[in-house]
Amino acid sequence: MPLSRIEIEGFRGIRRMTLDLDDTTALIGENSCGKTSVLDALELALAHRANVPFFGPLDFHVPSGPGAAPVERISLRFAFLESGGRDAVAEISALRTADGSPSPAVARLVDREGRNLHPDDPGAFEAFRRRHPVLRVRFGRPARPASAESPEASGAGPASGVSEPGRVAEAAEGEVTRKLRRTVETAYRKFSGSWRPHPDELREPLEAARALAGRWSERLMLPARAPGSATELRAATPVGLGAADPLRAEAREGTGMQSLALLMLLGAVLDAENGSPVESGAEPLVLIEEAEAHLHPILAARIFRLIDRVPGQKVLTTNSGDLLASVPLHAIRRLVRSAGGVAVHGVPDGALTVDEMRRVGYHIRVNRASSVFARCWLLVEGETESWLLPEVARLVGLDFPAEGVRCVEFAQCGIAPLVKMARGLGIQWHLLADGDDAGRHYVRAARSFLAGEPDRERVTGFRERDVEHHLWGSGYAHVYRSAAARAGVLPSLFGRRRIPPGAIIERALKAHGKPRMALEVAEAMSAPGSPGVPRLLASVVEKVVRLARFGN
Repeated sequence: MPLSRIEIEGFRGIRRMTLDLDDTTALIGENSCGKTSVLDALELALAHRANVPFFGPLDFHVPSGPGAAPVERISLRFAFLESGGRDAVAEISALRTADGSPSPAVARLVDREGRNLHPDDPGAFEAFRRRHPVLRVRFGRPARPASAESPEASGAGPASGVSEPGRVAEAAEGEVTRKLRRTVETAYRKFSGSWRPHPDELREPLEAARALAGRWSERLMLPARAPGSATELRAATPVGLGAADPLRAEAREGTGMQSLALLMLLGAVLDAENGSPVESGAEPLVLIEEAEAHLHPILAARIFRLIDRVPGQKVLTTNSGDLLASVPLHAIRRLVRSAGGVAVHGVPDGALTVDEMRRVGYHIRVNRASSVFARCWLLVEGETESWLLPEVARLVGLDFPAEGVRCVEFAQCGIAPLVKMARGLGIQWHLLADGDDAGRHYVRAARSFLAGEPDRERVTGFRERDVEHHLWGSGYAHVYRSAAARAGVLPSLFGRRRIPPGAIIERALKAHGKPRMALEVAEAMSAPGSPGVPRLLASVVEKVVRLARFGN
């Protein structure tokens, strides 16, 4: 019974939000967009071992604006999809108290229409939560510090605060498994702190991690993959997470770094269980928050390879393009704060063809992974514009990286896949195309996606055949003449005394390359007495910055 939808109203940084989930869902967005509030809501409502929560005064959302008062009510709804298409909704709500004291939450299970599913069973919600526990995994940030006096570290047994269902579940694991758990969890907490062990000190924890992975190999099996060819799966997920069963492979033959990644992963999961193992038959929801922030990239890459083996449904938050490339495109949710709440953007499954998925997988998700985090894409034909436009922005007092603008080359990928992806994720976009036949084709392709929007907001085309001829006509012919002269004497063409601009430009580009010439022109723009930034380029820069700041 997977969690299919979350509805949040009035909780912390979220005024209102509806979020649909997949088996694995990756949440991305800028600071204060609501990612952490989503995880907090899940943990408060459905956390492993938790009681029905109380909400403090800071949990009630405060709208923006001077003198705004907190909202009066928090509502959290979690819709679980049962077999047959029926929903069971776990509902948590609370009213703000007048004196600011903690507000007790009301928890109940209802159907899609709001009817109470178990009106005569006060323990129904707690039983439901034990079947669908939330585990919040914090890599490198253990929930409990390692201590020689702790029962887990000393091997004396589970902590005294463990619930009775947890004691029964742990007892069923057997003494050997309990010792392996304690060894792995203790080492994980120490390693996450200041402990920098000698390799000999890691031998026993690593062996315990491999042994525990072998014992858990059946428990940690992936759910069945959705049907589809290998080509479709590779297009949807351009960076694979590993072998068919990497946990079993790591347990059998893992190298030092692989075994350390296994130790960190299993230790983080055990730490999230907090001494009370998930009951047999439960369907956990695992929350993983920015794992890459506390790990070396090599170790993070190893852990990413194993994340897909964590049992149950997963919700990730990340700022890592590498991790995003290992998640299907349709499983990415981009959160954007707006006046009405938090908007959730995603590319629907099937919105792109298999070939389009392959193209964006290679050109964006693998080679320009950070572009997914941008506010606006400036679609340009090639490397020349990618070097030139950020410099033009700087000359007019703007900064593309600080504004969230990213130049994305489209010639190899095509317009349609990029625009579909940008529109799905709520990323603004603008096309700058050459004035030749190919450029006019790109402009027509972009216009087919406008849906009534003004052309000027999304499309700019040079009147000249390319950016070099535009710069020539904007007062920078001398830059190309000088570069061509440095390459040698220009031969006259067909006996004519006057050499055409195209021949001079071609000679300069052949001798020095397009990117270098673009940077030379940008340098000339900043020189005293220069014609300055061409009006068309300045207009493009201003448009994309406006789109990044305010949308359309």
